[in-house]
Amino acid sequence: MNLKNPEMKSSNDYDKLIDGIWAESEDENAFFYIKNDSLYNIEHQDRPYKYDIIGDTLRVLDDLQINWIIIKLTKDSLLITNEYLYDTVKLYKR
Repeated sequence: MNLKNPEMKSSNDYDKLIDGIWAESEDENAFFYIKNDSLYNIEHQDRPYKYDIIGDTLRVLDDLQINWIIIKLTKDSLLITNEYLYDTVKLYKR
């Protein structure tokens, strides 16, 4: 479902879709997971990061805020980019 889809009524709709374990491919180990209001890096699970979604932007809140532009979010895939990447990253829900 594209973020500009009018069926998406609130950020709660996005939160339901984005919760879960995300990997860079269907065969790879998990990269990170999102549960409730926190994002967990698999290698540093003891340090959760707060996040929020404003419009089409996933903001990871830390000492430095990282903004990921969500290009597409579905129940099983996430396509994102940010100002430092010249390409997109496709993630798969596990």
